[in-house]
Amino acid sequence: MVRHEGWSSLWRGTGASLALAAPTVGIYYPLYDALYAALTAAGVQGVAPALAGGLARSCVVISLGAQLLLTPLPVHPSV
Repeated sequence: MVRHEGWSSLWRGTGASLALAAPTVGIYYPLYDALYAALTAAGVQGVAPALAGGLARSCVVISLGAQLLLTPLPVHPSV
């Protein structure tokens, strides 16, 4: 691959991945903290971390998953 497309081909798509990772983390961690605090205040001690993590991740997937469907990335660069 490097021989045919060059070293930069190994890093193609990294910018798009980082652009998606930043909002994911920015939504997940505050939502996890808020859900964890609410669950522990409600008396759900044993499963609070797993439940808060699952709910927070589901919200991120739903909100950013729609964005991925609406923003198709080109598979091959234009020549």
